[in-house]
Amino acid sequence: MKPTKITFEQLETLRARNFRLLPELRISTDEEALQFIREVGFALLWVSKDQFLVPSLSNAYATGREGWGWWEWKQVLPEKKACYYAKVLRHKGTFVSWEYFPYFYAVFANQRSYEEEWQDGLLNPVQKRVLDILSKQGPLMTRELRLAYGPPGKINTRL
Repeated sequence: MKPTKITFEQLETLRARNFRLLPELRISTDEEALQFIREVGFALLWVSKDQFLVPSLSNAYATGREGWGWWEWKQVLPEKKACYYAKVLRHKGTFVSWEYFPYFYAVFANQRSYEEEWQDGLLNPVQKRVLDILSKQGPLMTRELRLAYGPPGKINTRL
């Protein structure tokens, strides 16, 4: 099969459509955001106007760069366990669809268990305790993790 050649303009048109940069394709609801993440596989929470080379919820948002309605999705979507969210790519907030999650995990996850790192002295006691809790209870929101770590109070706000 002969490879198809496309021009730079065609590539930009495809990117604008697939990354929801066209006004008629913009997203504004939780469901649309989740559908977008599933379609592209992963999306950054925010990228600057000069970084349109990857999908981003901030750029796909219905009001574009003027509104900040997209900001709450970093809390809402993972809380619903609709997708994975962490600072994965270049330490930027990244949404990953559950379909693509195994690939991201294979590439970015530490290949050693946290118990091995504990035995080698690479984790401090607080890190070990947090990982024990997460291992036992699964994914938790920050406030849930703080409650599992210890009683509410000022001392447990800085895990």
